[in-house]
Amino acid sequence: MINIIKKVGWFIKQEWKSYTFMLFMLLFMSLLLLTPAFVLGKAIDIIVSSSLTVALLVIIVGLLILIPLMRYATSFIYNYTVAKTSQKLAFTFRKIYLKKLFQMDAEFYEKYQKGDLISRATGDLDLITSAATSMLEGIVFNTGIIVFAIGIMAFTISWKLTLIAITIMPIGITVLNFIRMKKRQYVKKHRIIYAKMTEKILESVEGQRVIRAYVQEDNDLKDQYKAIDADINSWSYMIKYENQLTPLFELVYGITYILSFAFGAYFIMNQEMSLGQLITFISYVGILYGPFISISGVFQQINNATVAIDRFD
Repeated sequence: MINIIKKVGWFIKQEWKSYTFMLFMLLFMSLLLLTPAFVLGKAIDIIVSSSLTVALLVIIVGLLILIPLMRYATSFIYNYTVAKTSQKLAFTFRKIYLKKLFQMDAEFYEKYQKGDLISRATGDLDLITSAATSMLEGIVFNTGIIVFAIGIMAFTISWKLTLIAITIMPIGITVLNFIRMKKRQYVKKHRIIYAKMTEKILESVEGQRVIRAYVQEDNDLKDQYKAIDADINSWSYMIKYENQLTPLFELVYGITYILSFAFGAYFIMNQEMSLGQLITFISYVGILYGPFISISGVFQQINNATVAIDRFD
């Protein structure tokens, strides 16, 4: 991640206004995502205490309608800004890359195959662009939700129940980092396999006359299948690591829900928290699931982008 920031730091400085705007928008979106559960919990407590009035009902319903509309507007503005910034970065990188290619001598083109160069300009560049723009959303937005949610759970509901519920989460994060490091080692190999496949396809397309002249269509087709199968097998190997993440988080959250319900019921019986607070707490636990899954995806994106930016250099 640090390597990516160093390599695209010049662009972030150049577009600091856009990045600052996106940062504040993400934090605001994080708060908006958590607000409905808080309002719903307060509404339940008001109903249970038989203190619901027409004015309070109008306020509650109004908030529950207004918040999604605000989220939609905020999300639209943010996504528009991200797309605009991403396209600008992609254009700039491709311009720099092509300019660099035209400056290279014959020795450079003997060292690197066409497929390798094309894969850098397409796949690697897309990964870098995505990391430089979407990574902000993945880190700031999801981290913001996690921090805000845990803060609200601890300071407005029950710090005891919060501590009990989130104790198991660091275990999932530790296993995630272990899987991430193993995957990074293989991503480099995968990019080489992908480049070889691209090179083989280009050779087949460019050399059709020679292939037909020597009646080598079948052999060439076998070589293409071999290169494509190698790429497919490489993807399958990477997906194997990715598929280990979702069951892990489902297990962690299953245990978290059990702990939340069990100890939450105990705290209600001891009048340490209300029913509305427990429902709000469970809602926040459910909200935390998405950000943790998204962060695992961000880590995968960072892995791929780190390898890509090293190749792009």
